[in-house]
Amino acid sequence: MKKLILPVWRAVQGVFIGIGAMLPGISGGVMCVLFGIYRPMMELLSHPVRAFKKYASLIIPVLIGWVGGFWLASVLLAHMFADGQMQVYSVWLFIGLIAGTLPDLWHTATQKGVTRSSVVSMVACFLLALVFFFTFRGGEETVNLPGGFLAWVFCGVTWGISLIIPGLSSSALLMYLGLYQKMNSGVQALDFGVILPWLFGIVLVVVFCTRGVNALFE
Repeated sequence: MKKLILPVWRAVQGVFIGIGAMLPGISGGVMCVLFGIYRPMMELLSHPVRAFKKYASLIIPVLIGWVGGFWLASVLLAHMFADGQMQVYSVWLFIGLIAGTLPDLWHTATQKGVTRSSVVSMVACFLLALVFFFTFRGGEETVNLPGGFLAWVFCGVTWGISLIIPGLSSSALLMYLGLYQKMNSGVQALDFGVILPWLFGIVLVVVFCTRGVNALFE
């Protein structure tokens, strides 16, 4: 029975990771940390063949669930953003989801102790993020970049970075740039003109960044 239940539970975790990757304010990497999947995932991205043999029973159901959760979230969000009042509720939902991940992230970050340099780096990154978002918000006006091949590649790059760096929400960034709803509509409609460039952007991050991030954690 346990052999049957475990793959199903892994698939459910994959669904939540996919939903988390799509929802603004939540990082797919954070969800991987919460479920204890982050290190196997990083090893898979750094050394695919070796890691797949080692973690196949974990990786396959998680990937299946991730695809389903990602698409399901895109459909739900399309309906939520279609209604003005629901947009307000959605933003408050995203704020709650962000706040809910903080205790576990803090626990994970402090397992090996807290140093002055780690606190300084956290505060510096926090202030940098505030400056970045307030700069792009531009007061009462918001940035509204047009879609297109390069825009979808950029979306994929930001998604890939949020996957390998827990805590960085690509969705929140793309909302500020006016690309999130355009991309979400393409994913919901299974528009491969959006999906393929987006996947290409993720692959670029995996190829050029994963081993470096994995080395930092080591």
